[in-house]
Amino acid sequence: MTEPSEQQEPILSQPTQRHSHVGFYSIMIVALLMLCGALAYTFIQTRESATLVAESASKIVLLQTSVNNLQTSLKNASELSSQTQHQIEAWQNSQHANLLQWHIAEARYLVGVASEQLQLTQNLTIAKTALEQADQILTKLNDPGLVSIRQSIATDLAAIEAAATVDVTQIYLKLNALNTIVDELPLPITPLTSKEDSKTSEVTTSNWQTRWQHFKESLQKIIIVRQISPNTAPLVLPEHKQFLIQNLHLQLEQAMWAALRRQDDIYQASLERASNWIKTYFVTTAAVTQSMLEQLKALQGYKLAIASQNLAGTLKLFEQYKPQSEPAAS
Repeated sequence: MTEPSEQQEPILSQPTQRHSHVGFYSIMIVALLMLCGALAYTFIQTRESATLVAESASKIVLLQTSVNNLQTSLKNASELSSQTQHQIEAWQNSQHANLLQWHIAEARYLVGVASEQLQLTQNLTIAKTALEQADQILTKLNDPGLVSIRQSIATDLAAIEAAATVDVTQIYLKLNALNTIVDELPLPITPLTSKEDSKTSEVTTSNWQTRWQHFKESLQKIIIVRQISPNTAPLVLPEHKQFLIQNLHLQLEQAMWAALRRQDDIYQASLERASNWIKTYFVTTAAVTQSMLEQLKALQGYKLAIASQNLAGTLKLFEQYKPQSEPAAS
């Protein structure tokens, strides 16, 4: 009985060993599979990482390129901005210089207008307005070189204001009133009295003596000789009186014309000539004559001339002017 039991033990041990080998192999296979999976996963992750790294590197390159391009653009923009700023500054300086020249030219033009008004029409109002506007323009400019020009303009304005105190309209009206009474001035009366010889002698009966006597009487009527004292007014024939009156009208009208244009030399000469003619040819003791002479003397007291008529000194200062600074910013 014991022999069969001993014989069965080997049969039981073989399957056990076989099962142990199968388990071992299974574990090995699973381990290999896990290792392969791990390796595959690692490979896949590595490949993906490499792809991501490559993509990241590419993006970094692109980003770096973009940054470089941006820096270049910024540099170009900075250079362009600097150039633009220089151009703007140059343009502003040019505009400031042109604006200064424009203001100076405008002021000079106004002074020229004032000079023409003084010379051609003697219009003090327009001349004064033009000079005041020129001074206002120069006042707004910040340039010390304009001080001499402004001083000259101030002198011209003072001369015009002094001349403007003389009312030429009133002078014109007074001369016109005197001109209307010229025809009333009396001429001296110098009657021609013939000297008749009162002869008491008897007329001879001789024919030749009678004819000689008539001849002498005729000569006495043709040629008359008188002794005239130095204070006696010149004799004006009736047919010549009208010429004298017309010439006197002409002198007063010429004085009126000169007064309106402030031609003082013509004005004074005309009044002086009219006064001399009235004293010479008319009766000075008459009331109308004395009144006219007094009024003419009073009118001669007015001085119509303007100190600076052509403003040449001020215009010359404009030609000599050189800018010293930029105009003040408005």
